[in-house]
Formats: sequence, C-alpha cells, structure tokens
Amino acid sequence: FAKTVEEGDCMLWTGYLGNGVPMVSHDGVLYPVRKLLLMLAGEEMRDGMWYGTKCGCKTCVNPAHISRMTSKQHMAKMACGRAW
Repeated sequence: FAKTVEEGDCMLWTGYLGNGVPMVSHDGVLYPVRKLLLMLAGEEMRDGMWYGTKCGCKTCVNPAHISRMTSKQHMAKMACGRAW
C-alpha cells in the first residue's frame, strides 16, 4: 500500500500500470495488484476471472472495492464503458 494515495474510500495506485491496470512484481512475477491482494489474503483464484472495482475507479486497489467477474461479465461492462 506504499504505492497508493487515499481519495475518499479509494486507494489509488501510483505505481506501474500495464494497459491501465495496476501491476506489481512479486517474487519475480508481474501480477495485477487486485488479484495479488486476493491471493495473499488466501482467496482461491479461478482461471478466467477478472478483477475490477465496484467503485468504478480504474486505479483503485482498495480490497473492499475489488469486484470479481467472469470474462462474459467483464466484456459486457467494457461494452458499456464500465470495465472497472
């Protein structure tokens, strides 16, 4: 969380963005920050899942704001311009 700034309830990522997605290196592997936070919290990761935000902020990494969605749900949100 050292690479975040608080804005309201959001924790905005100030580190590296890969295609607009907050990314970080962990144990030599590049991960989306939201996915890594859930992994480190012990949550099971399923293939094909996307990790966006409920708040709609592209760079928010607040664990309480993380939204899990299927590829189909992600594509539907992208079509509406609400992928985050």
